[in-house]
Amino acid sequence: PKVAQSFFGGRKMAAWGDFLSAARIEVGSEDHECSDERGIYATCSRLVQQELDRVQQKYQLDSTRVILAGYSQGAACALQCVAEYPKPLAGCIAISGWLLPAARIPAATRSFWLFHGREDVQVSVNCSSFAAEKLRQFGAKVRPP
Repeated sequence: PKVAQSFFGGRKMAAWGDFLSAARIEVGSEDHECSDERGIYATCSRLVQQELDRVQQKYQLDSTRVILAGYSQGAACALQCVAEYPKPLAGCIAISGWLLPAARIPAATRSFWLFHGREDVQVSVNCSSFAAEKLRQFGAKVRPP
């Protein structure tokens, strides 16, 4: 969806949430710790969950045969969606993303694949390391090890 971006003076652009800063996302940064006051990530998470339900119903799929994936801000949204989704999925793939505060809860989904380039200039690799550590604390299986 087109979302008004705080760091762009409210200019609308395709996004899963509100970027609060143009700075690189690091563990502890404003965007990494986003409380989602405007509810944009939460709304996107609900929309993705509705689509997951629709696809499962349309194709008669068990949720444990579905994998949700996202890249960058989409990875942050995918991780939040999986954390809030009541049914277990086969897994979640997050590429160059981060774990938003709302996603720092135990999830029904137990398998995660996190990938991140060490030279990423937009989102620090420490964000994926932080996400892996938190997910493991909740008993999730995170790959690569």
